[in-house]
Amino acid sequence: MDEATYRGMLDALKAQVSPTTPPDLRAQSFADLETFKQREEVVEYAVFILSRTDMPEHDDFTRHFALQCLEAAAKTFGGEMSPRGEALRNHAATLLTCGTKPLELETFHIKEGVARLISSLAEAAFPDAWPSFMDGLLSAWQNSGEASAELCMMTLRNLAEDCTDSNFNAKLTALRRNGIMKAASVHNDVMLNLTFSYMGLNFQAYRQANDEMAGAAAAGMTMSPQYQEAAVRAQRAGLLLRAGLSMLRRFVLWIRHDQLLTPEHDFVSVFLALVPARELREEAALCLAALVSRKVSDLTLLRRLIVELPDAVAASPRPPADEPLQDLSFWRCIGSVVSDLVQFNANPISVMDEILPPPPQSQQAGAGGHAGGAVGAVGAAAVGDTAAFERYLAMS
Repeated sequence: MDEATYRGMLDALKAQVSPTTPPDLRAQSFADLETFKQREEVVEYAVFILSRTDMPEHDDFTRHFALQCLEAAAKTFGGEMSPRGEALRNHAATLLTCGTKPLELETFHIKEGVARLISSLAEAAFPDAWPSFMDGLLSAWQNSGEASAELCMMTLRNLAEDCTDSNFNAKLTALRRNGIMKAASVHNDVMLNLTFSYMGLNFQAYRQANDEMAGAAAAGMTMSPQYQEAAVRAQRAGLLLRAGLSMLRRFVLWIRHDQLLTPEHDFVSVFLALVPARELREEAALCLAALVSRKVSDLTLLRRLIVELPDAVAASPRPPADEPLQDLSFWRCIGSVVSDLVQFNANPISVMDEILPPPPQSQQAGAGGHAGGAVGAVGAAAVGDTAAFERYLAMS
């Protein structure tokens, strides 16, 4: 790495960010930086910047530029089976496991940049030139700490979005998308099991930390070290839960419903449990919206949504009186969930005994064996059985 070239790049970045830079110098520095991205040894400079976060000159703006350099390299040779292509992918894998700051301290756009870089490389090289991508990603998720786990979920989110979402998949050919999803689907069971267990652990940590914060606040101890430590734990768990929900929202669109509701992982309970959490409920509602954006063929799942969603929504906190529209997007999403679920499943819903439980046997026998008593008992049971569905429809 040439020291003069490195310093010249840093000077050009300073000129870009300084408000006092003359227009002609700003234009020249921009051109110099664009030229720098095309250098053959650009990966070496970028990796040095991203690996030395302890240096004050490597601030977020400089690190962001380094990620742009790696993205330019990924577009040029990220899918190659050549030594430079393999080296670039190895650098990206190292960046995933140990190239960012702690979870709660890292800037969001840096996280997004790292996740976008790795997903772009996967879209160019997986599975042909990078067959170990999914195995390595899932291993990093389990073994490399919270910051890496969040980046892994963000990377999988990008990959699923680019391959399945009609708003984003124009960047890949149909053949490329199908190849990626076919290779990735082999890991679905492992990925879903890992996601479920990881989100379960973080949900427990999130709930415990919030309970501790509520107890400290009630005692007037919001400035205590205990409260601050619990707040950090709640923030960490919340970030990981949000990343998991955001990833699942994209996978729910193409994974079969029966894969989401198994003895090993029940993601419906995950979504419903997080609906009452103010910081996470909109993302949880978006997951439910994705879940019901197509016909629900599993009647057990359909019944659960009808019966359990009203209670989850009822437990959600209301907005402050002085900000009544604060949660408008959440309620719009819930309205969309109800509307789509009824629209796409009108036929099974219309036959209530396929969804709601039949009346208890004890109620089917009328008082004294009279037919009139039996009819009255069955009628009363039917009213009770449909109460949950009526509350559900009232939300729309």
